[in-house]
Amino acid sequence: MHIAELIKKSDGEDSYRRRLTRKVSMHTLNGFNELRLNVKLCDASLILDSGEIFPIHRSVLSGSSDYFRILFTTTLHEGEYTKIHLKSIEDTTMDQYIYMRQIDINYENVMDIMRTADYLCIDGLVQLCHEFVVECLGPDNCVTVLQFADYYYFGELTNVAYKYIIKEFMTIAEQGDETPTRRIQTNNQRQPVER
Repeated sequence: MHIAELIKKSDGEDSYRRRLTRKVSMHTLNGFNELRLNVKLCDASLILDSGEIFPIHRSVLSGSSDYFRILFTTTLHEGEYTKIHLKSIEDTTMDQYIYMRQIDINYENVMDIMRTADYLCIDGLVQLCHEFVVECLGPDNCVTVLQFADYYYFGELTNVAYKYIIKEFMTIAEQGDETPTRRIQTNNQRQPVER
């Protein structure tokens, strides 16, 4: 066999292996989600500010979130946490993402989801939200995005929004709704942006 044929065969096997792994992973997640929905083998509960209670599997949450992994495995807390009160979290979309790797991200909920995913250390979801926000960035929302990103320390998103504002400043100023009236941080120095 020639080297090119070996590489092609190897690439095909790797592609098949990746598809099979993805399929098995989704099957496993579906199984855990079915168990959760039927409240079977659940070993903890999430309690939201609204009072809603969601049964969960600590192992599934630990596999998706560093926050939960540390909470459930630290010797100070091990076995202790079976009822987890999540302050300032009103939405149940995280369990949908954790159990099914599916989530409905739209302009109305993306900032809440991104903030919550960051708080719970669900990095893949933070990245999905980041990509969505960057894709939707426009003159009508760029200052709001900059303020959000700056407040929650999303450094990369702050830079993208800042660069967008600088590039499209005249368009933004003409529209009036999103004219920057705050100070914008750049290179650890604050510089005023005038109207």
